[in-house]
Amino acid sequence: MRPFHTNIVVPTLIELGELAGIIHELVQEPMANCRYYSETDLKNRFYEAVKHDLISIDFNDKKNQQKWQLLLEREKVLGSIDFSQLKKAIPMANKKE
Repeated sequence: MRPFHTNIVVPTLIELGELAGIIHELVQEPMANCRYYSETDLKNRFYEAVKHDLISIDFNDKKNQQKWQLLLEREKVLGSIDFSQLKKAIPMANKKE
């Protein structure tokens, strides 16, 4: 570490244990504090959001290219999306499989 990094706090084992205890208590009530979604479930929810025109997204934008690949992956499993019927989602110009 360089000497100008002065805002780094290194917790002790006791502090880490206390933090783990707090997190454990919060996770015990998932409906009130947190919910677990698998990666596949999140991908399916994204696919459904695009399919039902719930989100505005331009897949030609460079930052959305990974999302486009994810959508192609889900289309193979769940079926193709008809982008001609959508107003908010803009497909990639050259749809790659």
